[in-house]
Amino acid sequence: MNKPTNLKRNVVESILWMGTSSLVSQAVTWIVTIFVARILMPADYGLVALAGIYIGFTEYVNEFGIGTAIIQAERLDETDIRSMYSISLIIGAIMTAVTLFIAPFVAAYFNEEKLILIIRVLSITFLISSARSVQRNLMIREMKFSLISRIEMVTRIVTSVVALACALYGMGAWTLVVQYLLQNLLGFVGSAWYERRLPGAIRITPEFKKMLSFGFGIMNSKILFYCNRSADSFLVGTLLGKTLLGYYTFALMLADKPFEKIVSLLHQVFFPMFAKMQNDPERLKTYLLRIMEIELLILSPIFLLIALTSDNLVLVMLGNKWESAILPLQVFSFIGFFKYFENVAGMVLTATGRARAQVVYVSLLFPAMAAGIYFLAQRYHLNGVLIAWCAIFPLLSCMYFARIVKLIDISFKEMASIFKLPFGAASVMVIMVLLVSGAVQTGNLNMLTIKIIMGIGTYLLVMVLLDKEKTFSMVRMLQIRKADI
Repeated sequence: MNKPTNLKRNVVESILWMGTSSLVSQAVTWIVTIFVARILMPADYGLVALAGIYIGFTEYVNEFGIGTAIIQAERLDETDIRSMYSISLIIGAIMTAVTLFIAPFVAAYFNEEKLILIIRVLSITFLISSARSVQRNLMIREMKFSLISRIEMVTRIVTSVVALACALYGMGAWTLVVQYLLQNLLGFVGSAWYERRLPGAIRITPEFKKMLSFGFGIMNSKILFYCNRSADSFLVGTLLGKTLLGYYTFALMLADKPFEKIVSLLHQVFFPMFAKMQNDPERLKTYLLRIMEIELLILSPIFLLIALTSDNLVLVMLGNKWESAILPLQVFSFIGFFKYFENVAGMVLTATGRARAQVVYVSLLFPAMAAGIYFLAQRYHLNGVLIAWCAIFPLLSCMYFARIVKLIDISFKEMASIFKLPFGAASVMVIMVLLVSGAVQTGNLNMLTIKIIMGIGTYLLVMVLLDKEKTFSMVRMLQIRKADI
């Protein structure tokens, strides 16, 4: 069997494994997330979100782009692996020590004394992540996604159950801290069990230097991305307080679920695949167009149904205390489309060794978003933050996506062809759900059920009417003939 066919088989098997495990774990985690949110207060989520601003930034420094460099490297031997592992552990130890020292200063800035202990406890994750990074990314490089899926499924289920127990016990914000720590620890144990690598003496080979250089560029890119992504939470927490930050971050988390459970899952498979195709742009384009159409067919109804049902969804699932999260959830669901285009562009550019393009993009996006949020939040409070998202992010993310369209020479006709079916069906779905919402007056639970059934039914029906052959092809997912690859 030839290499391209093996690649196709690995991709399909990986998606099936990851999709199945995600469905199983998702059922548990969604239920637990809802119960935990009903028990905790928005301020609890806001407090942990404040700690997360610092922890998230430091994690990218801690990772140093080593994981991505391992996946992207064309050649990799055992000496380089052991050297990278040692570097990773050294950085992790340094970042833990720095965090233990700096925690009081972070807490003082936000005027939240409780943050000191939370940040210091969370610093343990830097050592765990450093120990896990090389092993897990070697598994990704070798496309061992069935193993990764098993680890993640067990991790999600166990941490969800523990989180629910902590919430019921009355641990408040510490529920989220314990869940995060345990998630990292179980991920390390699982990766170490299957990929039993050890650190070794650091030896400076040409490939090692190349990987460090590439990883450093990736780290800078990710830090810029994180600063951009965290600017909103930082400014909301600073200007509006931890309670509004709790509403904001929880709505953002719910809207990002399609990314966490679908896009990120699939792109774990596609990134190493595209890295292998980095010197074959025509083949890369063929795969990318088909993958994007499949993903948009899945994501379009999800994003739009979350936006259309968010009022009923929040009140039914979370209760009246979360009512202020409704508008942010609607906005972030709409923004999800543009995050998707940004994500695709970043994945392709990184896989083809063009990390610098990400740095240029974020260097434009970060100051624009930060300035917009800062000035609008002071005048319009939380609504101002949402206005900034709607006015700035879609424009710049589309410009970024246009970079890969030009890079791999995608024509306007080719791009329009992948939008036709998902956006056509989604448009009709939106109209039907809005008509039903205006015509039917009933309770939140009944309305939520009606909207979901009407939305999904309309979407599937219109898909079949617009393109029956392609619809059934998409049901079988990656229908890529051997002649194409």
